Amino acid sequence: KTADNLKKGMTAIMDITVSQDESYIGQFTEYPLCLDDQVPEILKEQLDGASAGETVAADGIRFDGMENVDITATIKAVYDIPYPVTDAYMQAHTDYGSFSELITALERNEYIQDQEGVRERAVMNLIPYTMSLTTFAEPPESIVKNEMDILSNENSVQYKDARQSVQKILFLKAMLEKYPVVPEKEMTERMDSSLNNGNSEAGQAGMEDMTSDIYRRERELYLSFEEDVTSYLYKVITIE
Repeated sequence: KTADNLKKGMTAIMDITVSQDESYIGQFTEYPLCLDDQVPEILKEQLDGASAGETVAADGIRFDGMENVDITATIKAVYDIPYPVTDAYMQAHTDYGSFSELITALERNEYIQDQEGVRERAVMNLIPYTMSLTTFAEPPESIVKNEMDILSNENSVQYKDARQSVQKILFLKAMLEKYPVVPEKEMTERMDSSLNNGNSEAGQAGMEDMTSDIYRRERELYLSFEEDVTSYLYKVITIE
């Protein structure tokens, strides 16, 4: 956590300019410096009680392995934490026994999140993947045109896009007819609900013979099972 004033055992984040004999050596950006017994006395006196925004300077000191250099440092932030972070501090203020243990835990969590992301993307691609392994008959042009009319209300769409969308709907329909995607009772209830909502003509004729309104309701019915089909495929297809 941040602190208003730098005290012994706290850490200052500083931008430091280093020179020697009035010659510029280099600059350190966001350099962490803990106010401890290792800090030269002339610098320690200036840093004790200092706050963000203040500038301190010291000549002829040892800094970052360099001897007899002059530094000018501007404090950017003050943190109530030692640097390097000690095991004693971690044990007293966190659930970890050491800083390395914290890093290990963070890396493990990041790995788990990465794996979950990979798995989620794999699940999302189950239907496209399974469709890529399926041979489709050419859908009737009348269905594709109905699909184009529906999709064009949302975005500009080409014939091939509508054709692919129809193939997905036909794939969902085939999955529902051939496999136990959902329990039979639930399937019946959802189908009946669709019929009661004005879809009584749907399913009584081939999709190519439907009017555009009936087709629209039929496609909505099958698309409502997309998540169920994905869940079913997840159970029967091994995801590495």
